[in-house]
Amino acid sequence: MFGQDKKDIIELTDGSIYQGEFVEVKNGNVYFTPEGYFGVQPIEINNVVKLELSNGLVLIRDGIDYSDFLKSGSGFDLTNLGFWLIGASGIMLLSLNNPEISERLQPDDWNLPRIKESDAIVAYLMLAFGVIFIALDGN
Repeated sequence: MFGQDKKDIIELTDGSIYQGEFVEVKNGNVYFTPEGYFGVQPIEINNVVKLELSNGLVLIRDGIDYSDFLKSGSGFDLTNLGFWLIGASGIMLLSLNNPEISERLQPDDWNLPRIKESDAIVAYLMLAFGVIFIALDGN
C-alpha cells in the first residue's frame, strides 16, 4: 500500500465495487471514471450504495447525495465562525484601547458596568479561537 495512490470507491446496488475517480453529481447521476475505463460513466444515483472519496469522505450513501450539505448548507462553517470571532474580538479590543469609543459605548448615565480586564481576556480568547477554527477548517 505504501506509495500507492488511494482511489475513490463506488459501490453499486448490484454488488459491484469500482475504484477510480469521482467527477461530479449532476441531474440525478453520479459521474465516475472507473480504473481501466475510458471516459466518464454516468450512474443513476439510486443505483449507488456508497461513494467514498480517497480522503475517506462519503458523498453518497444508499442513494442519498450528501455532497449538497458540503456545498450549500447554512454556509456557517468553522472558517466563518473564526472570522466572526476575530471580528468581534477586534471590536472589543478597539473599544478597550480607545477611551473615546469606550465612553461613547458606555456613558456614565447608562449605569452599565465598565469594561474590565476580564473583557480583554475574553477578547483575546475569541481572537485565539477564531484563528484556531480557521486553521482547523483548512478550506
